Amino acid sequence: MDNSYVIAIDFGTAYSGYAFNITARDEESDPILKRWGAKHGLDTPKTPTCILFDENGKFLSFGYEAKTTYIKMRGEEAKKHYFFEGFKLILYDRDLNRNLKIKAANGEEMTALKVFSESLRFLKDDSQASSSSDRRHQYRPRGVYIPMLHQECSSSSSKSSSMSPAGA
Repeated sequence: MDNSYVIAIDFGTAYSGYAFNITARDEESDPILKRWGAKHGLDTPKTPTCILFDENGKFLSFGYEAKTTYIKMRGEEAKKHYFFEGFKLILYDRDLNRNLKIKAANGEEMTALKVFSESLRFLKDDSQASSSSDRRHQYRPRGVYIPMLHQECSSSSSKSSSMSPAGA
């Protein structure tokens, strides 16, 4: 019988996370909540909503990894990288369009579409990796459609301060 695959993403202003569920259509639901921060001695249901890009605008990391990597950078190295945090707030009281730019911590700008797209792509890819490593299930979705981005994200695509566990 076919499996049902659902990913629920909580893309928050301060913290983000997801849960996924893979079940045969005739079985009871058994959702799995992703846990974050193990490399940092934490066990939280969400990770900071922050993202790090290199000097060429290439995605490097999201969440705790992005935050700790950026915090460890010094002077000129940090100035070369694009670090975004609290960027969801930029959407309020703005004329939203594809060319909207937001400022990174280094003062440089990048399109909001790229920052949001890469953030959601990371969460989608991570959820697919987590679900495929779950031995109870052998299912991989063919693609995920994210309506707000107006693009198809295929499952074969992959991208290579304080940290408090909050539910914001």
